[in-house]
Amino acid sequence: MDIERFSSRSARGQLRTQQMLRRVLDSAAGVVGLERDQWHKELTGDGEIDVLPPGVDVTRVVGDFVRALTTALGEVNEDHLREDRIRLRLAVHYGAVAHGALGFAGQTVIVAFRLLDSEPLRRVLHEQPDLNLACLLSESLYRDAVATGLSGLPPSAFEPVRLQVKGHSLGGYILRDPGGPYRPVDLTHPAPREPDPDDAGWTAPARRRD
Repeated sequence: MDIERFSSRSARGQLRTQQMLRRVLDSAAGVVGLERDQWHKELTGDGEIDVLPPGVDVTRVVGDFVRALTTALGEVNEDHLREDRIRLRLAVHYGAVAHGALGFAGQTVIVAFRLLDSEPLRRVLHEQPDLNLACLLSESLYRDAVATGLSGLPPSAFEPVRLQVKGHSLGGYILRDPGGPYRPVDLTHPAPREPDPDDAGWTAPARRRD
């Protein structure tokens, strides 16, 4: 299964934020043919955890859905003042997910939460005030969906980050410009693999927030 969590920073209260969040998620999913009524959803205050059903093409989620979500956010924010915009942090990971009495559980969920709450992802929105979406992929998902050329997003559009969380090292890749002019996905002619940023031995260190 695939897990996604979206967390927004709206200035107007939890209910309004949730309504706007559902609106942009429904719109983006509809554009790329993902059926939101089949997603397992869990609200988390001003965010949402979404577990997609088995069989969903993760390359579509990484490529087409992320781009459609960026477009939907732009359309929604056109109708609001700058301080009332909805800006999202999106972390995407995939793997097995269990559903227990307290909600979704499992290592996949833990990894997604850690990526979402990471300082590098928060820093993207802070450093780029005009950006509506900050997107971070897990290391394994990046290698399967992006480095292979299947998502339509070039590896050069991502910045690698390395997190240290509770004594464990966790890798991820931040998409710097989700609204970039990337090519459509063509599975009959996959893009050649670009050099992986990690091939150069560089990772962005995680910094503590003051």
